[in-house]
Amino acid sequence: VTFEAPDAATRRVAPGPRTGTPRMLMRAQARKAATRIQWVQRSRTRSVELGVRLALRKADPQEVAAACASGGLDALAAVVHKQLGADAWLRATHNAPDEWEEEDFVGAISKALSDPARAPE
Repeated sequence: VTFEAPDAATRRVAPGPRTGTPRMLMRAQARKAATRIQWVQRSRTRSVELGVRLALRKADPQEVAAACASGGLDALAAVVHKQLGADAWLRATHNAPDEWEEEDFVGAISKALSDPARAPE
C-alpha cells in the first residue's frame, strides 16, 4: 500500500473562528434565531403583564375588598370581567396549575386584585 500526499484541491482546512462546516453554521443560526424568538416572547409577556397589573390597579378598592372577603369565585370573576374582560378570567382559570384546589385559586386571585404590584406572576 502506498500513500499519496493530497493535492491542494482536496486538502481540508481545520475549522477556525471564521470557518466551519455548513451544519455548524446552520446550528449557530438556529440558536441565534431561537434566542431572538425567546427575547421577543419574553418582552411581549412582560408588557402584557404590566398592562394587566395597571388595569387591576384601577379597580374600585371597595369592590375588590368585598370580592376578596366573599371568598367566592363569582365575586372575583365579576371584578376581573369588569377590569380585564371575560377572556382574562377564562385564561386565568385555564392556566391555573392542575394541583391547585379552589381555595388556592381564590387566594391567588385575591392577592392579585388586592395588590397587583406585588402579586406573583
